[in-house]
Amino acid sequence: MYGGQRGPFEEFLIRWFFRILFLLLTPIQWYNRFLERIGLYDPNRGMHALTASQLVAMYRAGHGSDDAAADEFRRRGVKARDELIQILDRALVSRTSRIGHPTSVSGRTMAIARILTEYFPSEESYEAVEKLRRRVTDSDTQETLVGQLADMRATLRGQLTVAVRREWMKMGSLGSQMAQAKLRLANAEPEHRLYLLQSLPRIAIEGGDLARAEAYARELLAIPDLSEKSGDAVHCANYALGILALKRGDVAAAKQYMLSAAKTKGSARLSGVGPETGLAKELLARGEREAVLEYIEQCRSFWTREEGSIDRWQNTIRGGGIPNFHRPRL
Repeated sequence: MYGGQRGPFEEFLIRWFFRILFLLLTPIQWYNRFLERIGLYDPNRGMHALTASQLVAMYRAGHGSDDAAADEFRRRGVKARDELIQILDRALVSRTSRIGHPTSVSGRTMAIARILTEYFPSEESYEAVEKLRRRVTDSDTQETLVGQLADMRATLRGQLTVAVRREWMKMGSLGSQMAQAKLRLANAEPEHRLYLLQSLPRIAIEGGDLARAEAYARELLAIPDLSEKSGDAVHCANYALGILALKRGDVAAAKQYMLSAAKTKGSARLSGVGPETGLAKELLARGEREAVLEYIEQCRSFWTREEGSIDRWQNTIRGGGIPNFHRPRL
């Protein structure tokens, strides 16, 4: 078997082979584009016979925004939108919020809501997604749906465009998250703000905007019946205020906010990923072991899938060490 390197002549032949192949194929591509432009050639002809549900399945399979399924949705226009709205109206929704259950609706239903948001922003699509949201019980799904509703409203008002998205891409992760959050809040219905706010204190802290982080956290805690509406919001708001208190050197307030963060009914997300632990680690470094042990113990009430982590952490703390805490991003 030949295992040596190719010589200059072989490299020359290979380069010219691909150049000639490219020159031969280019006119064919131009010809196909011409036929497509005048309506005599359709590269996606096989997509036309697919049902809306089959196209949704393709979308969920990981195809991007420029794939054949997306093109077919756009080609069908209002007809596709109305079919998707009908499917969404018939979608099953769990009537009870179950800790440990990731969402109260199926992935297929969430995909349809996203398709309506991305490809068919309209008052009809907005109303369909809002009707679904009103049927949903868990805060995780609420957060996703209200974000889509705010994006749709911003698009309809001309505030969310391709150019704006490109600018966000230049900002980096935290910058783009905060820019999107501000736009969503500006276009959200008053009753939707809760679900948009619950992740913002952390984002603002990581972005160095401590004043905005505190404002978001206090707005959350001022919402009537917050503990019944969102376990995530109670946890995140208190924990953020604890971190801010510690940055000011107020250890007593930091401990109190940390313990208040554990007084939550929980959520599907908290049940799976567990509590925030950054503040607990900082307080341990300052010798506040009893407060951290109490906080971790209280977290048992909502962290149903902790798989022994709480006992391991407590044993490490009692032994004088600092556990290797995880860092969930709530």
